[in-house]
Amino acid sequence: MEITSNLQNAQYLGTVLADLHSVWQPHPGQIGVGKALFYEGKRRVMTRCGRKWGKTEMSIYVLYRWALTTPNGQFYYIAPFYNQASEIIWKPGRLQNFLGKHKDTYLADVHETDKRIIFKNGSFIKLVGSDNYEAGRGFNPDGAIYDEFKDHDYRFHQGFADNLLAKKAPLLIVGTPPELFDHFFVRTEEEFKLDPRGAYFKRPTHTNPYIDKEELELEKQAAINKGEWAKYMREIEAEIVPGGANAIFPMLEIPRYDEKGDFIGNSRHVNRHADLVAEINQYPKDWKFYAAYDPGSSSCFAALFAAVNVFSKKLIILDEIYEKRKIEMSTRRIYPRAKAKMRELAPRYDWYQVYDNAATWFYNEVMAEYREAITPCDKDVNRKEEKLSVMKDFLLEDLFVISDRCKGLIQEMSTYATDDEGKIPKKNDHAIDAARYLMNAAHLNTVPRERHKRPEDRREWTSVDYMDDNDIVAQPIDFDEDLTEEFYE
Repeated sequence: MEITSNLQNAQYLGTVLADLHSVWQPHPGQIGVGKALFYEGKRRVMTRCGRKWGKTEMSIYVLYRWALTTPNGQFYYIAPFYNQASEIIWKPGRLQNFLGKHKDTYLADVHETDKRIIFKNGSFIKLVGSDNYEAGRGFNPDGAIYDEFKDHDYRFHQGFADNLLAKKAPLLIVGTPPELFDHFFVRTEEEFKLDPRGAYFKRPTHTNPYIDKEELELEKQAAINKGEWAKYMREIEAEIVPGGANAIFPMLEIPRYDEKGDFIGNSRHVNRHADLVAEINQYPKDWKFYAAYDPGSSSCFAALFAAVNVFSKKLIILDEIYEKRKIEMSTRRIYPRAKAKMRELAPRYDWYQVYDNAATWFYNEVMAEYREAITPCDKDVNRKEEKLSVMKDFLLEDLFVISDRCKGLIQEMSTYATDDEGKIPKKNDHAIDAARYLMNAAHLNTVPRERHKRPEDRREWTSVDYMDDNDIVAQPIDFDEDLTEEFYE
């Protein structure tokens, strides 16, 4: 009897899948998500995707597959706003008519009033809006989908998530990313990555093979021309790239990362660490090296390690310390790490070290413990806007480049924005402050008016002496070929 029942179940499942796939089939970019849900038993699956990846159709397919294979199951399609979802998903019939010609085979009824689809096996799919967040506490789901999660009222998830525990119900979250890293969307991503029940996917628009790649490239160029590069990266490449009226560094182009968070390609302003080291090592004597510290004892201790080209004034941020663990913020923990980084990056060259002049405790401890003098930065410390403006100028001229190692600095700069009153925030800027001190130490106060070449490229050159406000005094120097070759060998 049990064997017969199993055969009947297998035959039913085969019929259901055949009917489902006759009306809709996942494309290659969606198969991994379905595999995690249906074959690997993952119950917390999150997909950050680009526009036109097919998230809504994928979500409806998942709901129907759950409902058709789970008798008396309760399944929920949860959109940010109920009225909006009713207009976009329900009114055109996308949800209730998904089965097409097979609709009458499996559906028992469709309730227009409460947007509920009843199946002949006793299951249902119901459309819900997160804006009615109190209602979520009373559900007893067998499965649920959050669509366009970044726009949800997070209070819905707080009340709804515990309801999944009783039946070990799966939850699929899909949507394009938000503008900010400091967002519940990102925090939920990180939770799902660490959860043994979880799976995480990042799927840019181009992973949908039915989207024309040439059209995407044209869309990218149009976005760049309109100054909407950040929007393009968020909505097409599924990258979290802040940009808008309040962004302080809207010109910052961060690179792409894969779904594991690994770096996969250079941008204008963020390059692979090995590429930057190779650039410096080609002519290492063209560079001066700086370490800048923004000491903190409670929220964050940030330090940056950089090279500045003495001719072009190009600034390369090679590495960082971005420590938020209070137990690790002491001088005895931080300074040895800093020395190790300097030895790794440029062991044969002197490093000029600078720190926030308000942090005298850090200076005193470095002197007492390590007998090393570091220089306080007191210029422009209280005129933050001026140095931020210089940083923007250097970014625009491609003279400010960051190693992919510097995730703390990249995150701060990409999320740095004024408040609604146009004021610069006084938080989440520890690495940015270190960059300001570093630029002050290197006398990078204005973008050079001309891009100088290396001395070996011209018979006559000028040495540069740094004066106040980066005034340059030109002094002719005669270079013969032998001297130049010896100096740069």
